[in-house]
Amino acid sequence: LGGGYTLKEIATFLGVHYTTVSRVVKKGELG
Repeated sequence: LGGGYTLKEIATFLGVHYTTVSRVVKKGELG
């Protein structure tokens, strides 16, 4: 991920909890 976004900001944008974003990022499913 780029653009200097925090997980919380991404989660707010996507409407999900930041831990969900973290799991997805770790799986490499975003981007």
